[in-house]
Amino acid sequence: MKKNNKSYNNKKISIEKYEILELVGIGGMSYVYKARDLKTNKIVAIKVLKDELATDEEFINKFRVEAIAGEKIKHPNVVNVFDVVDDKRYHYIVMEYIDGITLDKYIKRNGKLSNEETINIAIQIADGLKVAHSKGIIHRDIKPQNIVITNAGIPKITDFGIARAISSTTRNISIIGTVHYISPEQARNENVDFRSDLYSLGCTMYQMITGVVPFSGDSPVAIILSHIRENIKLPSIDNSNIYKSLEKIILKSTKMLPSDRYQNAEELILDLKKALVDREGKFIVDDVYNDNNEQTVIISDKDMKIIKEVSRNYVNIGKKRLNEKNYVLRNKSLNIVFLSIIIVLILSFSFIIITSNRNANNELNSNSIVFSRLKNSLPGVDIEIARNLSRDYGIILNVVDSVYSDVYDNNQIIEILNDELNYGDEVDVVISKGSEILDFSNVEKLNNTRFIDMVSLLEDRNLQYSVVEVYDNSVEIGKIIGVNKKNSAERGDLIFTISKGISDEIVIMPDLYNLTLDAAKESLLSIGLEIGNIRYSKNLVVEVGRVIYQSVEKNLNIEKGKIIDLIISNGNKGEDIISSIKSKWVSQISTSYILTRGKTPLADKDINDTMIIAIRLEQDTGNGIKYFELSQPTEYRIGTTISVVYTNIEGEPNVDTGNVQVVDVVNDEVLASYKINFKEK
Repeated sequence: MKKNNKSYNNKKISIEKYEILELVGIGGMSYVYKARDLKTNKIVAIKVLKDELATDEEFINKFRVEAIAGEKIKHPNVVNVFDVVDDKRYHYIVMEYIDGITLDKYIKRNGKLSNEETINIAIQIADGLKVAHSKGIIHRDIKPQNIVITNAGIPKITDFGIARAISSTTRNISIIGTVHYISPEQARNENVDFRSDLYSLGCTMYQMITGVVPFSGDSPVAIILSHIRENIKLPSIDNSNIYKSLEKIILKSTKMLPSDRYQNAEELILDLKKALVDREGKFIVDDVYNDNNEQTVIISDKDMKIIKEVSRNYVNIGKKRLNEKNYVLRNKSLNIVFLSIIIVLILSFSFIIITSNRNANNELNSNSIVFSRLKNSLPGVDIEIARNLSRDYGIILNVVDSVYSDVYDNNQIIEILNDELNYGDEVDVVISKGSEILDFSNVEKLNNTRFIDMVSLLEDRNLQYSVVEVYDNSVEIGKIIGVNKKNSAERGDLIFTISKGISDEIVIMPDLYNLTLDAAKESLLSIGLEIGNIRYSKNLVVEVGRVIYQSVEKNLNIEKGKIIDLIISNGNKGEDIISSIKSKWVSQISTSYILTRGKTPLADKDINDTMIIAIRLEQDTGNGIKYFELSQPTEYRIGTTISVVYTNIEGEPNVDTGNVQVVDVVNDEVLASYKINFKEK
């Protein structure tokens, strides 16, 4: 995809063969771009899997399914797929570009659609599904948001991302779909077939003709249970102008039992066409009158367990009544049973929340509990996690106090204050501000902590602090390298050393081999390296005037200002200088040292003074100890983190070890020593 120097949603895309024009949509798992095929000059849509999902096998598989399904189906009412790319860098689908709006937006813009328009759109959707079904593909998420109406008024099915090939055991691994349009069998996690798509299309027809969804509720689970236990209400209640034939078709499409619905898309299409002529719907002999922007959701194992338990009762009772040729509940005792089930269900879902795992990640386990156990289950749960989970159950968590705690981490719930609770009430909780004394002893934890996240903890405790920023090749920019104290209770100033990221004084040595001398000079000078000795050597391989040797190997990290020697090919003239070059013994080090006082006693007036530090190499040559200066003596404040980063340390010939030392120059005291190994080059 060709770059055009634009950035959409802070995401830059560059893939061969296509030129990005604009971002046209963002879904739960992908970005959709309008683009131009550079070969055909045709406008296309490109769906790109989001970066954060590109390593998630579950979402990659769903993306692949959509691509495979789209390639199989060629129909004027299905968005065509032209190309699929699935490599380590990108996962994207090139599709037909549709200039139009979703059916959902179309309904909202126009209100209730007319009988004729509803039937016409439904026939075309059903025709597209007929082809998909003939290829063995169930869409599983038919809804107005997945139908695009072109500017010419043609509906097209899109988003086969959760489609599945049909088999004798096609079952949802978990409930995937949109709750306002989900079939009862899909909601119960049972085997699904083509009739599940027809149920969802029936719900879509209901919304087209009435302007509202068939079922609504306070939570996704409540809506799903409506699909499981209830027939949808008559569409004529919301639209008295509906054709009786269309109403009968909608009711038959949305029967709870698949065997009572249309058995295939062809049957549905035939009845829809008849409905335009026979508005009374006398051709439908079955007694069908017996009793916001939706997001695709995945129902958890916790909810699934309860849904299955309740739906089992409805299925068993429903089958019994069918055997008695009576779908309507007339028996008073059965009404009481049903009412009891509903009451228990409402109470359960109103007061269920996931218990805490209390592990290092503060995750919640999947066992549901009622409100009477909340006092024991919520402590230790992060407040935001608890809020997100409890919202669907009618529980609103209200933080009334925050206190220090040595037991609970920052933002974890400490206590529940309510003794009783009704559905929709607020639950008053006390949360932790973390320990009053901050611990800085875990260096690894500090290195993974952003200083900006530490500030609120410091200010809440009225702790005075100062910050020193240094370059560090091992700690990310903005994160804490070190602190001059083990905890905030120690006396003295609190000094944080923060990483400025990789030093701009470090560059990567370029590969100069076979470059002309002028090109090599330009390459070195452009990144801050100096030109050293230039010699010419006999060489029969490399063209005269080109580099055959550089004194620092390519791709090594090297400090700016270092001198680089070069040897240039002189053809068949002169001596072979390279073979006579003596080998070097080199090493490198990349670490950091938090400056602390040494063992030398100091006067009181010097307590907060700075120190003069130098870094040197110590080597035992066999003939005595030798020192090589790596840095000039420099003044640092106590608590500063000193970067000990040297990428090309040259030692004594034939000496394979040495020590890099951090030295207090004034007192000639070694504060830290790091052993390094040398290799011959």
